[in-house]
Amino acid sequence: MTRPTTDVSDRPTSLDEPPVWRAGERERILPRLVPVTPGELADRSREGRARILDRVVRALGSERRRGRARHWSYSLDRHVGLIRALAAEADLWRRESGSPWWPGRAGGRPRPSRSAAAERRAPARLPEDAKRRGS
Repeated sequence: MTRPTTDVSDRPTSLDEPPVWRAGERERILPRLVPVTPGELADRSREGRARILDRVVRALGSERRRGRARHWSYSLDRHVGLIRALAAEADLWRRESGSPWWPGRAGGRPRPSRSAAAERRAPARLPEDAKRRGS
C-alpha cells in the first residue's frame, strides 16, 4: 500500500513565520473565524481595525475556555487560526498606525499586570487592625 503524497505548498505555515496576510487571505479567512461583514473588512480606519481586533480577541478567549474545559466543540484548527489571525491583524495595526496594539487599551498601551491591579483593589490595612488581631 502506498501512502498518498502531499505537496509541501499545501501544508499550513508554521507559527514561527512572521504574521502577515497574503493577498486576499484576510477577506477569505477572517469571516470563517469571527463574524465580520465585507463592509467591516473594507473599513481601514483605526476604529474599524480596533473592532475587528476586539472580535478576534474575544473569539480567541472563548476558544481557549472551550479547550481548557475540554468541551466537545473545541477545535484546535480554529484556535491556531485565531492565534494567527490575531498576530496578523496586530501586525497590520502596527504597520499602519506605527504604534503597538494592546487589547482593551486606547493609545496602544499595555494593561497593568494582574498583581498591580490586585494591589489597587485590595483595601489598605491599617496598623491598628493588625495590632488588635495580635499579628
